[in-house]
Amino acid sequence: MAGNNHKARAKSLQKLTGLQLQLLNLAQAELAQTHRQRDLLNEQIAKLMEAMNGMSTPHRLFPHLYARQLDNLRGREQVLIGQSALQEQKILTERTKSDRMAQRLGEARKQVARQVEEEELMDLIELRFAKRV
Repeated sequence: MAGNNHKARAKSLQKLTGLQLQLLNLAQAELAQTHRQRDLLNEQIAKLMEAMNGMSTPHRLFPHLYARQLDNLRGREQVLIGQSALQEQKILTERTKSDRMAQRLGEARKQVARQVEEEELMDLIELRFAKRV
């Protein structure tokens, strides 16, 4: 009976460990997407700065428009930086949970193995006493 409890616990821990790893992978994918967005945003800022510093006449006619657009891009950059920080913290949290879950799974598997060994030993003892009688 106790062996079944240990096996059920190990099985549920294995499922939970798999789920936890999926959550970790999802958090890492979200962070990667945020980094891609930041890279694109940095390219936009660089192109805008190049246009603002350019010598062509059309660009010099509308500096206030470029300044407003640059402010919008910088604001978006700050939002993405904040998102990155939150996502990195989430990854650390999920990784910690995953590590703990894996440790518990290892302990549960050891308990199952120990229970199986004990049952085998009890079977041998019973077999030995049954032969004597």
